[in-house]
Amino acid sequence: MEEAIGHPYKAAKPGFLSKATPEVEDFVKRLLEDNSDLYQDEIADYIWLEYAIRLSQPSISRLLRRIKHTRKQVTVTTIQRDEERDG
Repeated sequence: MEEAIGHPYKAAKPGFLSKATPEVEDFVKRLLEDNSDLYQDEIADYIWLEYAIRLSQPSISRLLRRIKHTRKQVTVTTIQRDEERDG
């Protein structure tokens, strides 16, 4: 398999090389460690701010699949007070 001009890594399979370099993948992993509830468009905005690379939503989705990031449900639970006990 040949290296693409300007890309220091090889494509995993025939087709287009992703704009998401291994460096961008590592950045997203670190970003999600601190902010696991980010939306894909927010991840794309962070990538744009850090690397000036525009990634589409499908590209972000593929990147998340590659780094094995799963979507986690965030739930908010209210705490009910015991009125008789707190009196």
